[in-house]
Amino acid sequence: MKVFITTRAIYPFHGYGGMGLFYYNLAKHLAEQDIDVEVITASPTIKENRILNKILRSNSMNMNMIKFTFIPYIRRPVLIWNYIYNFYVKKYLVKSMFDILHSSGAVGSFPYIYYKKRNPIIAQCIGLEMFRNPANHLDKVYGWLFAYYPSKAVFNNAEIVAVEGPIQAKEVCMIFGVSRSRIRIIPNGVDIDLIKEYTSKCNLSREDLNVHDADIVLINVGRLDKHKGIPYLISALRLLNSMLNVKLILIGSGVEKRKIYGLIRKYNLENKVIHFENISDRRKFELYKIADIFVMPTLYEGLPTVVLEAMAVGLPIVASNVSEIPTVVRNGINGFLVPPANPKAIATSILKIYDKNLIHIMGRLSRELVRKYDWKLIAKEAIRIYESVLR
Repeated sequence: MKVFITTRAIYPFHGYGGMGLFYYNLAKHLAEQDIDVEVITASPTIKENRILNKILRSNSMNMNMIKFTFIPYIRRPVLIWNYIYNFYVKKYLVKSMFDILHSSGAVGSFPYIYYKKRNPIIAQCIGLEMFRNPANHLDKVYGWLFAYYPSKAVFNNAEIVAVEGPIQAKEVCMIFGVSRSRIRIIPNGVDIDLIKEYTSKCNLSREDLNVHDADIVLINVGRLDKHKGIPYLISALRLLNSMLNVKLILIGSGVEKRKIYGLIRKYNLENKVIHFENISDRRKFELYKIADIFVMPTLYEGLPTVVLEAMAVGLPIVASNVSEIPTVVRNGINGFLVPPANPKAIATSILKIYDKNLIHIMGRLSRELVRKYDWKLIAKEAIRIYESVLR
């Protein structure tokens, strides 16, 4: 079976974004199960190439299992180039031989969806931020004018619409009018064997970060974007440090960096926040291992890779009660769910974990709950869906 995956972003060529990691892991684990996989994606920028070289130097990655085809993509003006890029992808698909197209939403599958001799399409829905919780007015206009109609066309004509979980399934039906009978679940996942390898040999200690044994160490991993809600985490950190000695490991970069640094200075938390950007996977998991509690204050999300990673390492989770997060974070079991944009609720949940000595108990349950999100199992389920469509 030959599977084409179309996405504008994939790890490691476009950094560490959740969508890019999803398609890299899907492609990798399909290839490990003897599926012939080709990824059609956007050509990386000069900046992305610099990050890519750093990633490849620091990680042992076998990229030979997957074929990558790069289609030219210019980021500006984005409204025009989204359409031009998709037509270039369609041109490549029409002249290629494959069995199944697994597309990231409408990327690559629109306008290919209208091609009379097209192959079966699995359209994957990764996040609906643009339609449910746009970051600003421009994103809202862009989403509805330039993304809604292509997505609606693809989701209503593809053989299968794949979603990350039951909550997202309801949202796709509500927003795009998709029939529930054509929806299947292909969730995000984690490479549990790789995480065990990374965390079994940690060369980093708390002392290296000037963190003491008595400190409570929080960790957050992700882009510093508006919808990630990091300012609410900084405000919660301020509340916590009025009672305890709490430090935060923050991993990621993004447009909100200046605003977040401003808040850190305003609240005099410079010695409480340790920030890392563009680090290797191995170093990221060493930092997970040092932390006590993972905090995800997002305003809207699909099923975040970083929450699953933190669970696989064995951390309790404090996360916003949005989208698919409640399917993996069981309130009071392996963590606590909090209302979005609520620093007091974040701080209260962290204190509850600390006061009731739940760090290790909840961490163990996190590790147990995440087992069914192993990418090996998810890839097998994807193959079963492909085979059913071909039958």
